[in-house]
Amino acid sequence: MIDTAAAVASYRADLAANPRKPGRVSTANRANGPAAAAVAKRAKAVAAQADAARTMAEMRRAGMTFGAIADTFNADGITTRYGSNWDAANVKRVIALYA
Repeated sequence: MIDTAAAVASYRADLAANPRKPGRVSTANRANGPAAAAVAKRAKAVAAQADAARTMAEMRRAGMTFGAIADTFNADGITTRYGSNWDAANVKRVIALYA
């Protein structure tokens, strides 16, 4: 069984090493027009959501509740792909969809 503190520490270390800026589109994508930028932005959001789901699933296996996982993400400033704060229902849904 994975230790909860170790799972959170691993998540925070990964976040520090690879800061994500959801919704940010590169200049190269802007040059290809709004449609290409929208497609790139959506693909990036889906990839970030899948990464978050893997982390959430690991935290859940470590024994954390959905609410505790949401609180951890909110405390670290990680928002949903729509820019909202996490809650238990969002965490549960993301884990079910992606993990």
